[in-house]
Amino acid sequence: MSQRSYKRRKYIVDHEFQYGMIRKMAILAVLIVVVSLSSLALIYHLYGDVQVEIIQPVPFALSESGGTIEEQSTILELLWPVLSISLLATLVVIFVFGVVISHRMAGPVYSMRRALAEMARGDLSRQVHLRKKDAFKPLAKDINGLKERWRMSIQELKRLCRELESGDNSKQKEHLSRLSEILSTFKTE
Repeated sequence: MSQRSYKRRKYIVDHEFQYGMIRKMAILAVLIVVVSLSSLALIYHLYGDVQVEIIQPVPFALSESGGTIEEQSTILELLWPVLSISLLATLVVIFVFGVVISHRMAGPVYSMRRALAEMARGDLSRQVHLRKKDAFKPLAKDINGLKERWRMSIQELKRLCRELESGDNSKQKEHLSRLSEILSTFKTE
């Protein structure tokens, strides 16, 4: 079988699964941030607001001593912008990694569902090929093994049917016995 010469560009192949996974990861990230903020609020409640004095040089000060701006800020005033930006950055990173990670699962599932649909239509010719970092490789191997076993059985059934149709009566009983043996490997009831 030939390998694909192109790189797959469609990363969202199963919207429900992939967006659901990203949603769960984002909820987890938001919960982590909420717990962090709750801890900060608890510390604020227990110990009161901590005042921080910020001394900054005045830009473009003319004197050598340099003018300074003294400002009283609370920890919460300093941390809210940082926490907001951190939350936003976390959500963006989770979305990107969620797409990549879920694609490593949804892509193989999509490929295996397509292979099973082909099998249902009677096409046993193609194998399921997964990329290096894809998930579910053992399942793909099992599907490929199943396809191969069915393909070999059907090829032998076709060969036996051709030989029976050719009219060689001396081997007819042997061929019918082999047909029954192959068919007995499939349970239909």
